[in-house]
Amino acid sequence: LRSQSFTIFSIICIVFMVGVYRVVFVKNVKENVALKSFATKRLDEIDWATPPAHALNVKKKSILEYARVDHITGFSYAELLPHDRVELHSHESKDEVFHVVEGDGTVTIRNGDLERVLHIETGTTVVLYAKEKHSFLSGDNGLKMLYFGVF
Repeated sequence: LRSQSFTIFSIICIVFMVGVYRVVFVKNVKENVALKSFATKRLDEIDWATPPAHALNVKKKSILEYARVDHITGFSYAELLPHDRVELHSHESKDEVFHVVEGDGTVTIRNGDLERVLHIETGTTVVLYAKEKHSFLSGDNGLKMLYFGVF
């Protein structure tokens, strides 16, 4: 009886293992799985891009092109020389996130009659929402920032 129980148990284990093997391994082999993940070029390998109309004096590198990642309008690096300005502007349908890599300055945010001027410096991250007007003014050390848009 003991030998019979062991044999039945062994058969059940083998059937279970074969089933798991078919579900886990065979099905995965048959599926055509595509990896979407990727790495960009190093920042020093990326060419300087044409800046937008509201920031013609800004040096810009596009790390990720527009919509390369779902819901992200792009990921860029920008440099402003000391006491340079990005003109007051807004975006209809995208929020933006800026992270100051180096330097200091101010960002002015305006929504109707409300206005706020924030000091920004190395390590500061600023979130700007769609339709809020904003501008940047770099300080004595200029500004180097990474930024992306979200829609």
